[in-house]
Amino acid sequence: MKATITGSSRLLSEVGALMLVACVVAATDGRAQSAPRILAWEGSATAIENLILRAGNGSLTVTAAETDRVRISLEVSPKRWTDDESGKKVAAWFLTSGNATDAELIASIALQVKDRGEDVEISLRPGGRTRASRVNEAWTIEVPARLTVAAEMDAAVVSVAGIAGGFRLRLGHGKADLDLAGGDLDLKVTVGELSVRTRGDYGDIDLRSTVGDTELWLGGLRIDYPDPPGAGSKVAVGGEGTLRAHVEVEVGDAELRIN
Repeated sequence: MKATITGSSRLLSEVGALMLVACVVAATDGRAQSAPRILAWEGSATAIENLILRAGNGSLTVTAAETDRVRISLEVSPKRWTDDESGKKVAAWFLTSGNATDAELIASIALQVKDRGEDVEISLRPGGRTRASRVNEAWTIEVPARLTVAAEMDAAVVSVAGIAGGFRLRLGHGKADLDLAGGDLDLKVTVGELSVRTRGDYGDIDLRSTVGDTELWLGGLRIDYPDPPGAGSKVAVGGEGTLRAHVEVEVGDAELRIN
């Protein structure tokens, strides 16, 4: 016996399809109507040695402050959909979230500051992949130059200037441009580009790319180093100074200049 689709079954299927489309349209409309929101925090840096940021997608700008205080400004806004994000994926993000609309999600976001003595950790509530997938984060941070700064982001454009206490970066996808005044470096980008300028007497330097090119400049002179077999590149040198640097890109190019 052959199965047949009755009129009522066909009608239910069409209604279900219309409901899914409505969900996606409503989600998209909610994004268009939700305005960006500004969050801010400021505190004394007298007892702080390390600032740690755990964030999602967007941008990060870090500069050296003229005072012994930490200032954080964050703009959160709905993430723009790209052409390759299907309606099914959009609907899934909304249906699995505790916040049905962008306006609700943006309104629920709060800065979370954890004081751990010499360390201060900055993050956002709510956590999880839903917020990271749906929200664009634009961070602007001012810290005393002496602090060590560490940042973890999923995807971002990162700009850092004037920091002398050292910088640690874990970036999933994006581009980082760092103009530093000194301090150790521990940098890793999964996919993207790294461009670093810093000052100091160098010690152990390790610069590498699994798939891409590397350039190491010391005092204005480029250091030539035989690349390993394959698509990658590596430069490693040792000096008598105290500045240590590990700079790594899995897919992409890395450049380090030390003056």
